[in-house]
Amino acid sequence: AKRYLKSLFELSCSVMDEEALDVYTRMSVDNLEWIKQIGKSSGLVVSFREYGKPAYPDHPGAEAIHKWMTLCSGKSSVNSLFSILSSALIDRGVTISMETTAKKLIQDGNGEIAGIMAEQGGRTINVKSRKAVVLATGGFQNSGDLVKNFFRGYPVYCGGGPGNTGDGIKMAMQVGSDLWHMNSFACAIGVKVPEYNVAFRFSLPTIKN
Repeated sequence: AKRYLKSLFELSCSVMDEEALDVYTRMSVDNLEWIKQIGKSSGLVVSFREYGKPAYPDHPGAEAIHKWMTLCSGKSSVNSLFSILSSALIDRGVTISMETTAKKLIQDGNGEIAGIMAEQGGRTINVKSRKAVVLATGGFQNSGDLVKNFFRGYPVYCGGGPGNTGDGIKMAMQVGSDLWHMNSFACAIGVKVPEYNVAFRFSLPTIKN
């Protein structure tokens, strides 16, 4: 798997972090069993279905790459993984705050990240971190400024949720965080219909010689 991913870095002329790639490939091996176990702890029946093959099957290590869809009893394929993870958080007493917008990372006197400032129900709240703040904010395909700055093509119409505006990236930039891999993106070919704000993807048939 690492050989395959390294070949993609070389193909796209991207900067590669060897240590991050080691961790990614090593931990990915345990993902399916980990998801199954946390689902079981919440009383959920979890299964998986392979839905795709590597994009470049002739690259070295391609035989190790598998794409899995998580399935959960009583849930759609779209909501299954979210249901498993959110149930596990609730079981562990973790508070999930919906309709709460993170606005700014809070730094202490030494510049360390001490928490976040957010908006909830029309008021500003501050949340103090116990150990760290993890930014897992998704993409930025619906932020016009970030797309213009970082994508190699414009305009790009996306099918992702309208909330993917790169707020976490902007907050990280405000405190001086370093960014990488901001000039590349993976996409499926689709169409943009004038009456809709998002694009629609379609699958092209595989043509073999």
